[in-house]
Amino acid sequence: HVLFCSGVTKHPFLHAEVMATNACLHRNLCRRLTKPSPGASGSSASLQQVIRSQARSGVALVSTRLGTGRTSKGHASVAMSSSVGGLDIDESNKRLASTLLVRGEGNGKQPPLGFSFSPGALLLPYYLGVAEELTKRGLITESTPLAGSSAGFIVVTCIASGIPYDRIVCAFKDFMQDLRTHGTISRVQPVMRRVLNDLLPTDIHIRLNARSGGCCCGITKLNFGDPANALCALEITEFFSKLDVIAAVEASGWTPLCIAPGLFVRFRDHGPCIDGFATNFLPPPGNCERVVKVTASHASALATFGLVKPNEVDISPGAQSEFNFLQLSAYALSPYDDKTLDKLVDMGRKDATVWAIQYGQTLVSR
Repeated sequence: HVLFCSGVTKHPFLHAEVMATNACLHRNLCRRLTKPSPGASGSSASLQQVIRSQARSGVALVSTRLGTGRTSKGHASVAMSSSVGGLDIDESNKRLASTLLVRGEGNGKQPPLGFSFSPGALLLPYYLGVAEELTKRGLITESTPLAGSSAGFIVVTCIASGIPYDRIVCAFKDFMQDLRTHGTISRVQPVMRRVLNDLLPTDIHIRLNARSGGCCCGITKLNFGDPANALCALEITEFFSKLDVIAAVEASGWTPLCIAPGLFVRFRDHGPCIDGFATNFLPPPGNCERVVKVTASHASALATFGLVKPNEVDISPGAQSEFNFLQLSAYALSPYDDKTLDKLVDMGRKDATVWAIQYGQTLVSR
């Protein structure tokens, strides 16, 4: 089931194939290593020594390339990936193998905080400000579980990418410029695809999979043949390539005809899918002591519409926000200038700071 072989990655095809398939084995392998069966402690320890020595030399791990998407009923659905893409193998391979040893699973301790980001359409810069501030304060780390739908998953991807936030903000200023110049109807998704393809590193799927806290993308699956369960929540936690990550972003934010050019999009073998807004407004991150919920619009207004429960949201624009609910709703659907974008980023930083001072440091110190 597991092959340790330093020579296999020299073959041009296997070189890419190995790296596209190995990340999915991480979680299960770590659980097996940290929870050995009775009487097998010696073999488990020796296997751990082998992995450590191989990690130092950058040896690849090979596994069946399957992705797990949890449904709203908690059952696992297995999806095959059809794309393999070229990768910058050597450094990623060494980093990935090393990450396997420090996944943090099996140590009996959950991360104190996990973060869930709701859909936000074009209010993504607010999330970038929140993420930047929480990362600076050490409240979002490699072990922090992350989840998001639509714009919320885009910020999860940006966090995992390790790209400097100022560079990400510049990329989305170009994104807004394109929309202001050429319009938004049925164009937001295609333009976003281009921006993410230029911005994200080739191994973004490896970085998402390798995070010890895990990353989750919320998507809504359409069941045309089952009217009683027409909408089904999908939670995607494993990714197979850069193109697969971008496809997940696209499916998670697919708003029919308005933002996206069509009624639905097909994602892997899950069939027709649309925006996670319908079933995964605040998708669950991995195991943690507390889930911190973040929205890009006023939580009180969202509660009025029944999208969240009263006092459920932890970080959102406050009563003293520069923009009211109607203004933010307009910005969510229409492109705005760079000055407004910078204000949204700054607003996210301030709201994250307020929450961190009031709650975050206390929770982390427990």
